[in-house]
Amino acid sequence: MAIYRAGSTVVRSYSISCYTATIRVSHLLSGLQRVSVAHNTLCNSLSSPSHFRPYSVSHIAGKRTFATRPASRPKAHTGRTTTSPRVRKPKATTTTTTTTTTAAGKVEEGASQPTKIKSQGAKGKAKVPAKPRSKPKAKAKTVKPKPTAKVKKPLTVERVAAKAAQEKRKQLRELKILALSPPKGPPTTPFLIINTELSKEKHTVAGKEAAEKYKNLIPEELEHYNHIAHQNKVTGREAYETWIQSLTPDDIRKANNARNTLTRLGIKGFPHLKDERQVKRPVAAHNLFLKERYNSGDMQGMGLADATRLIMREWRELGDSDKQKYYETQSQSRARYVQEVKATYHRDVDLSAATPTHPATAPAA
Repeated sequence: MAIYRAGSTVVRSYSISCYTATIRVSHLLSGLQRVSVAHNTLCNSLSSPSHFRPYSVSHIAGKRTFATRPASRPKAHTGRTTTSPRVRKPKATTTTTTTTTTAAGKVEEGASQPTKIKSQGAKGKAKVPAKPRSKPKAKAKTVKPKPTAKVKKPLTVERVAAKAAQEKRKQLRELKILALSPPKGPPTTPFLIINTELSKEKHTVAGKEAAEKYKNLIPEELEHYNHIAHQNKVTGREAYETWIQSLTPDDIRKANNARNTLTRLGIKGFPHLKDERQVKRPVAAHNLFLKERYNSGDMQGMGLADATRLIMREWRELGDSDKQKYYETQSQSRARYVQEVKATYHRDVDLSAATPTHPATAPAA
């Protein structure tokens, strides 16, 4: 079958240009038929496998071929290049001789049996055992060099000044937060009341118009604005007291300390917060003497600096026995301060080195 199909493919695939070529092809097919008959006889004798059976002569004769067709005018050549037809090769077979050993010890050769050995082609290559894959070698860890510390450049004078200004602004913000902000009360003077009314009407600051209106007030109108200002003072004082009582004494103490710092830095508008719960600091002995001499009336008509200089000279000339009563009052004031701080602020305070003591009452070393 394979040989016939190969011949048929040659005849059908290529056109013959002349009648002589047609006669030659018919002779070729006749030869192929004879070869097919011989091949069929050989295969039957060798008991070929069932999957390889070539066509018989009768089957080939029943096929319609160009050899049996009447001669006709061949078609024009198409110009294709001719290639040799692929012919399927029969699978190779080998015979093996089997020998048997009898009871007498003779060896008899048996009939040879054909054994099928597949020809190793492109698809039937012998499998070679795969080589075991070697494990990939672990890569050596590369130690990255540690980054060197960058050398900081020295700051310039402008940069140092800018950094100091930034730190000062940060300090001021923190102090203003600690200083707390009391609620703003209503205006407490006739001029402020008039200015507030005009600003609300015109939605802008009306300072000049408020001053002109305040100058032209008649007595009845001025009395009316004074009455409103007095009521606003009472209302504002009540609101302030309510806000103070809503805070703890320790909060008020911290706020006053922050306000003192802002005042020393030159920031205005942060007066002390008034709270009766704040603990009064102890009074030193020389301050008790100074207060007593001021209240005596001997320093009337004198300036404050001159009077203070004179009183402090008297204190240094005063004897120890005369100073004793002032130091005793100072000790009582200090003891009172320590107790009140612990009760009000819930913390302890040590005043051992806060103020000097009289040598007679000082503790022994």
